[in-house]
Amino acid sequence: MITIRSAKSKIEHADGMNHLLVRFGPIPDAATARIVIELPQGISRKSNLSRFYENENGEIVIYRPDRADEFIIAIFTDEPINCGSTPILVALIYTDKQGLEQRFEYEYTMEVVLEEQMDDVHIDEEIVAKVLKLGISVYDDTESDGLTDESAITKPIPIAPGPYSDLEKKYRIEGR
Repeated sequence: MITIRSAKSKIEHADGMNHLLVRFGPIPDAATARIVIELPQGISRKSNLSRFYENENGEIVIYRPDRADEFIIAIFTDEPINCGSTPILVALIYTDKQGLEQRFEYEYTMEVVLEEQMDDVHIDEEIVAKVLKLGISVYDDTESDGLTDESAITKPIPIAPGPYSDLEKKYRIEGR
């Protein structure tokens, strides 16, 4: 029901950034659904970039569980954390049409490394393209289906040009 991919195969242990693409399939017997993302200590996230409503608990609300969809979130490290493999847990919680709550958990392993170990990082170009598209797209009221929260839309913030490292050149996403 859920697949998780990251834009980069690794994240830096300090001041690192990555994007997760979370795809979910249709849940035909669901009346309501939400997705919870549990990050390890030291890794934080921003609100999703895909206009899905997030409730006060940070749960991503799926208004149309009967159709497949996806969202992207940015994850980051502010302070140095331990290097190694660390799990990111994504839980799909839904109430079926009989009123019973179901929970399915999916684990995605993220490799946390030192900055100098980022030379052989694998970049998922599809996710980078999706993040770029989200970052530069302008919200159009005619596209609204009434199922997303318009306040979740963010405008790109221009960044002053400057020299970029080789990794920044590979994974440059303007405004994020």
